[in-house]
Amino acid sequence: MSARALQRVVVRMHHDPALVAAVYADAGAALEALDLTPAERDLLTVPDRRAWGVDPARRDRVFEAVRREYPVTCALAQISVGARGPLLGFFSSPEFHRAVQSRRAITPAFGAWIEGSARAGRFGKKPTAEVARLESATVEVRRAVDVPPGERWVRAPWIRVVDASPGALELYQAVFASLRASSTVPSSLPRVGRGVTRVVVERNAAHEVVLGSVSAPLAGLLRRAEAPVAASLLHDAARELGAEPGDEPTILASLHADRLLVRCP
Repeated sequence: MSARALQRVVVRMHHDPALVAAVYADAGAALEALDLTPAERDLLTVPDRRAWGVDPARRDRVFEAVRREYPVTCALAQISVGARGPLLGFFSSPEFHRAVQSRRAITPAFGAWIEGSARAGRFGKKPTAEVARLESATVEVRRAVDVPPGERWVRAPWIRVVDASPGALELYQAVFASLRASSTVPSSLPRVGRGVTRVVVERNAAHEVVLGSVSAPLAGLLRRAEAPVAASLLHDAARELGAEPGDEPTILASLHADRLLVRCP
C-alpha cells in the first residue's frame, strides 16, 4: 500500500471512533479490504489508542463545513431527531469511508448518506430525503466546470434536472428563506406529496444557485443531452416530446440563450 493510501486510513480513524475501536480490537478484520502489511497495521495500532481522540472537536469542524452546503437538509434532520449528534454518524458511514479512501469529496458523500438514511426511516423520512436530493444537486452545480466549445450539444454543466415529489421544492424554498432571514425553521411547512415533478437546479451567470419547476418535455429534452449529442438527434427528441416540425432549431437556440444547453466537442 502507498504512503498516501495509508494516510487515508489515518484520516478515517481521526474522524471515526468506531473505526478506531474496530482497528484496535482486530486490525486484520477491520482493514481486510485494504492491502496492508502487518508492519503497516502496526503503524496504526502501536500508538496509545487515546491519541486518536486528542482533538474531540475535529468532527464538528468538518461537519460545519458540510452543513453550510446542506443547510436545509441538516435543519430538517436535526429537528426530526432533536439533536445534532446523530448527524455526526456520517463519519462512521460507508459513504464517508469510501469517499476518503478513494480521494473523493466528502460533501457529495454526505448527501447520499443523509438521503439514504432518511428514506430508510430516519431524520424526518421522506421530506428530508427529498430536500437532500435537491441540495445534492446544488452541491454538484456549484462545482461544475465549463466545457470547451464544439459542434455537438450537451446539457450545461451548471444545470441538473431532478425528479422530486410535489411540495419538495416549496419545502426547500420555505426553509432556505427562513434560515437566511432568521436562522430558524418555520413552524408550518409545505407538505410533500406523492407523484413526480421536475426541478431544474441552476448556477446562474451571477454564480447564484437557483431552483425552479420545469415542464416534463423540457426536462426530457435536457436529459437527452446529458451526454454530448448531435443537433439532429436533439431535433428528433424535441419532436418526440411535442415540438412542431421546423421549430427544433429555434428551440435549441432558445435553450442555448437561456444557458440550459451549450455546444461541446
